[in-house]
Amino acid sequence: MRTTTFVHCTPLALAIASALGSAPAMAADDPAASGQLEEIVVTGQRREEKLQDAAVAVNAFTAETLENANVSRPGDVLKLAPNVTFVQSNQPGEFYVTIRGNTQTRLGESSVALVVDGVQSLDQNSINQELFDIRQIEVLKGPQGALYGRNAIGGAIVITTQDPGDEWTGKVKLGAGNGSLKTGQFTAGGPISDTFSLRAGASVSDSDGFRKNLITGERVDRFKQVTGFLRGVWQATDTVTGDFRIGAADMKGGGIAWNAILALPPELGGNATVLSGDNTELPWVNNIGGFSKNKRANASMKWDIELDGVTLTSTTSYAKIEDDYGSDSYPYFNDAGLFYVFFPDDAPIGLGAQTQHLTRESKILAQEFRVASNGDGPVKWAAGVSYAKFKVKNTSTTGADTDGVLLLGGPYPFGSQNQTLAYLNDSSDNKAYAAFGNLSYDMGQFEFALSLRYDKEKKDQTDLALPGPADEADPKSIPTYSIQAWRSRQTDFSQLQPKVAVRYKASDAISLYASWGRGFKTGGFNPFGTGVLLRSFNPASTVDDVFKKEVADTIEAGIKTTWLDNRLRLNAAIFHTKAENAQLLEFFPQATLQAISSAEEVKMKGFEVELQAALLPGLDVVASYGYLDSEVTKFAGNTSFVGNKRPSTSPYTALLGAQYVTTVGGSGWELVTRADFTRQGKTTWDWADTPGGARSAFNLINARIALKNEAWEIALWSKNLADKEYNSEHIVLLPFAGALWRGAPRTYGLEASYKF
Repeated sequence: MRTTTFVHCTPLALAIASALGSAPAMAADDPAASGQLEEIVVTGQRREEKLQDAAVAVNAFTAETLENANVSRPGDVLKLAPNVTFVQSNQPGEFYVTIRGNTQTRLGESSVALVVDGVQSLDQNSINQELFDIRQIEVLKGPQGALYGRNAIGGAIVITTQDPGDEWTGKVKLGAGNGSLKTGQFTAGGPISDTFSLRAGASVSDSDGFRKNLITGERVDRFKQVTGFLRGVWQATDTVTGDFRIGAADMKGGGIAWNAILALPPELGGNATVLSGDNTELPWVNNIGGFSKNKRANASMKWDIELDGVTLTSTTSYAKIEDDYGSDSYPYFNDAGLFYVFFPDDAPIGLGAQTQHLTRESKILAQEFRVASNGDGPVKWAAGVSYAKFKVKNTSTTGADTDGVLLLGGPYPFGSQNQTLAYLNDSSDNKAYAAFGNLSYDMGQFEFALSLRYDKEKKDQTDLALPGPADEADPKSIPTYSIQAWRSRQTDFSQLQPKVAVRYKASDAISLYASWGRGFKTGGFNPFGTGVLLRSFNPASTVDDVFKKEVADTIEAGIKTTWLDNRLRLNAAIFHTKAENAQLLEFFPQATLQAISSAEEVKMKGFEVELQAALLPGLDVVASYGYLDSEVTKFAGNTSFVGNKRPSTSPYTALLGAQYVTTVGGSGWELVTRADFTRQGKTTWDWADTPGGARSAFNLINARIALKNEAWEIALWSKNLADKEYNSEHIVLLPFAGALWRGAPRTYGLEASYKF
């Protein structure tokens, strides 16, 4: 049976259907011989249902598909889903996903729910992790807040790992690649007793990197990650099951390896003739080495109690996330600073070359109680409550680069080495409560579903940084800083998130659906004094100390079809979203401040067409096209932004992939060859759509070829096979200044694995 589980499409469909129609007839009762596509069951809507029957746009990828497509991190799989894009930049702990124009913003909240084995992760920096020992990944598009709550405004990523199993199995994988890459994985699981089974795994990935800092000699993109997990399943009684999991990850590498782009004359410190989001020629010349240290730890306990007609579920989880990173500061070379360029006689001491150091620690405890029907009748329902407690601490230190040294900790007083110029230190205590319920009624051809969830979040932040006095001996000196409990603030956000959906099963091969749903992304705090400071520069500014919640309503309709004896799937969906208070992190150079701003209204509409076909025995083809039209329709702070695109969105994504499996001799060996071509459209990065700030469309090719049997596999792979030079992100600061983050170059390697 085929294991490719993509669901994708283009106008090639007619030609493919014609080819399929002329293919030799196969025995319908033998999927492997007939080349039929695999039937996929998804659980993203908190119940098991066939992928082709689910009243939602969802892409599902099984373990074998993930392996053949060389998926090792979230970005690898998200490239394969239409209208899904992402940004990996700044430091390894940051990874921002955009689904259908619903964007995640730096320093803000996620727009996508992440669920692993039924346990939801509630921190926005938890998504970027090593993916191994995975059974299935589902990418749901459209608002999922009625099911998953706050911050599922754009969709959900649902990951299911391998079960411990009822017999002992395991896998060992070793690999090497360019950039001195070394990888290793080990997983094993099986029964400990008649009622308890265990599964454990560990993964190591270590690369020296590819790009060299010409001043410090460091590889700015070096990276090492060690990941481990332990999962146990206990069948306590015939009706009580416990599922326990602990995991940890340690990541180290380069950090904040940006390239400043300054479209100024050389005598004013410029390094480019024009501002360009496509500039990939700038060298790394930071005089301070960058670093990042990221730690992740999590534990969860899930109990299922089967009663007559209902299942009671209790889920308890705890997560701790630590990010610590630092580097040179903008413009990322040992300069006198733009203040000295424009104000050589009046610039304060220290406002030349600078350093930066940031830390973030997040602790989250969550509890959910849920009761759901478990019968086979036409009516299915679920209801529950949840609670989460967040403890988050952030520090940000800007120092004077007077000795070519970055000191950690601080703050450091006036006149000292790496003296502190600016210091932020805040602690947040947040609590989130929710009640939810959903009901579905299957009438045969028609199915109706209603979901409703109410979320309320209380946020409490304390500022721990208080500026001390300036050195009176020097009127141009920078104040020293001391840590004192000074001021606090509180706010709360709440939202009712309904969703209704109807599915019409026209036949066994054709299913149509329509839905309307509301999602929201919680608001939060900008730095103290943000509103007053920004209005002193721009009286029309609407950016304030508290940024509002983002709320989005989405209407969606879709069709899912299966043709030619389950050898072709052709699916399509259209959607329209209206978002209020759409969030974006914005940099305000005039105030030396970064804060989250918002557009009062943004509208997004588009469609997706997806095709999957088994052309011939052994040959599968996947294709997809996602189109997005986003428009800012209200922006009180600057009406000239009305009509622009929503930042960090692309007007289209496209995929064309093929996989061919052939036997080698009669010894049980197979040769599996796979290649995927992806294209992402032009991306703008700021509300103003600054001329030259956008990144042009770009193409990437990934490929893998493997020789395998039931136990052994040897594979050669490459990502970005054509070595396309592009920028992953562009932070636009001024019409002549920005910061560029380079996308990953071509990587390739060889790996071998053994299953036992």
